Amino acid sequence: MLSERRSLLASAARTATVASDAINGRRFRGIRVYLDVTAASGTGGLQVKVRAALGAKRADLNSGGSAITGTGLKVYEVYPDAAAAANGVYEAVSRQLPSEFDIQVVAGDGSSYTYSVDYELLP
Repeated sequence: MLSERRSLLASAARTATVASDAINGRRFRGIRVYLDVTAASGTGGLQVKVRAALGAKRADLNSGGSAITGTGLKVYEVYPDAAAAANGVYEAVSRQLPSEFDIQVVAGDGSSYTYSVDYELLP
C-alpha cells in the first residue's frame, strides 16, 4: 500500500483555530502533517494536533509542540515506532493512527498567520 498525500487547507490568512472534519484512516498506520507558514505575526503562534475522533468528542494524540511564531515548513508525525523528531520533523509521536481522526491547527491568539496544511497517510 502506498502513502496518500492530500491537501487539507489551501494557503490563506487565518486568525482562529481551525479543525478538519473527521478523516478515515482505517487502512493506514500513521500520518505526516505539513504546516507551511508563509506569513507570521510573531505572536500567539500555531500548533498542529492530530486528534482521535470519537463521535463528537476528540482526544489529542500529540501535544502540537512549541507554538510556531515564524515562517517555514514544519512536519508533524504520528506513527508506530516513530523516531524522535529530527531531520526536518518538528514533532514525532510513536502511536497508531486511529480509524477516525481530525487535524486541528490551534491559533494562540487572534493574530494573523498565512499557512497551508497538507497531510500524508502512511501504510
